[in-house]
Amino acid sequence: MWIILVSLFVPEVFIVWHASLYSISMDQLVFTISFVYEILPDALQVDLSAEIEMVGYDCCLVREIRRINSNESPLLPEMKLQKNLGRWIHSASGNESNISRTIGEAISRHLSQREKRADENI
Repeated sequence: MWIILVSLFVPEVFIVWHASLYSISMDQLVFTISFVYEILPDALQVDLSAEIEMVGYDCCLVREIRRINSNESPLLPEMKLQKNLGRWIHSASGNESNISRTIGEAISRHLSQREKRADENI
């Protein structure tokens, strides 16, 4: 059960409160994201997709990272990411990498759009 005191004068607290309302519905949410990964900045980019399974509000399993519209084997092994202090980090190491940041940004965009659609339906 979530018990959060909210001050309307502190927007950051309101955001945490608002997010907690959706935390129950985030459990076991599965979706696919698409993103551009820069292997060499401004030189070599690849369009990728990944299956995301949210296992909590700020924690997910990333699977099936492969080129978009490809039936090839995944390019990277499954990884667990979590959002910590606004950064998407690898759960195992606690470190941020280019791939965790890129995937995390795509996850955040997806969840933001999902939340916006839910708000519009209220």
